[in-house]
Amino acid sequence: MDAVTAILNGATVNSTWSSYDILILIKHQLDISSIQWTMRHVGGPMDDEKDWKDFDIWEQTNVRADTMAKEALQNWVDSGRQRISTTGVPGTPWTISISGETITSNIRNEIYDSVWTPQIQKNWCKRMHLEHDLSNHIDWITFGKTMKNCDDNDRQFRTKHMAHISAKRRREREDEVCPRCGVSENNTHIYECTTDETTVIFETHCLELEVTIDSKGLPGMSLAISELLRAARAQTEPNFDIIFQHEIQQLARQQWEIGSRAIQWGIFHHEWATKLTTDWNDGRRCAHKWMATISNKIWDLNKELWEHRNDVLHKNDNAVRTLENERLDTDIANIIEEIKLIP
Repeated sequence: MDAVTAILNGATVNSTWSSYDILILIKHQLDISSIQWTMRHVGGPMDDEKDWKDFDIWEQTNVRADTMAKEALQNWVDSGRQRISTTGVPGTPWTISISGETITSNIRNEIYDSVWTPQIQKNWCKRMHLEHDLSNHIDWITFGKTMKNCDDNDRQFRTKHMAHISAKRRREREDEVCPRCGVSENNTHIYECTTDETTVIFETHCLELEVTIDSKGLPGMSLAISELLRAARAQTEPNFDIIFQHEIQQLARQQWEIGSRAIQWGIFHHEWATKLTTDWNDGRRCAHKWMATISNKIWDLNKELWEHRNDVLHKNDNAVRTLENERLDTDIANIIEEIKLIP
């Protein structure tokens, strides 16, 4: 509405505007029209709240336009979501396409992303110890939405955590020992540590995740995701036989093929979103956006495990302090023995 009003007031359409190609077409039609156009904001269609005879001409036209748009969307869904023509619209002096798709939003950002996205994906594959030729299996669209749907602090934590960088810039300990269980610690151990307290945190998050998945997900999907998460934590093979739905079991196997680190960091195989889109078949719900919600919940689990680990570290009684005290006791005992040898 604001963009069209700006056009009527003489503004030039800028390529940084969202859907600027449609706005250019609107401006072109306005320029060649002999009609004097005026603008008025009409609220969303209310045909389920009011009788048709009670609508004015503006509201009736709005309902008709909404109905036509929904029919066109449904026809596109029923046709198998065929690629929409990239032919330039009237009034468009030029277009830019990347990999056969016309850019219809901020050109600068799209070109920047097209250059840097492959390198970013390569870096993440390295972090997951995943061969780069398997990167096409990853749902990068959901990955991007996951990162965009969290704040800067969470985004910084996730990036550093996956890169095995301490969340706070301080000198790392000489011995990277888990303060909870005392074994050697790295970024994946934060998730894999199996003390009683971490198990309670893990299982609580799994139950919450299952509720979310069951609300809109596929039958058997919550069981499959939970089994994958538990297998990644236990560093064992998942029990695929407990997943009775054949297609979901196959999706779980495909997910496991891209590595246990992927699922524990909320990175999904692209076939999950494909299956959801096919089953929903309404053209209105975005499978990638919903999968990003699931991914963010998995990251909530990782962050709580990290915060719990730090809380334990700062307590007087933890595995790190115990190890340090044992080392000091040994050093003191050695010094005493050396003193005894002095004539």
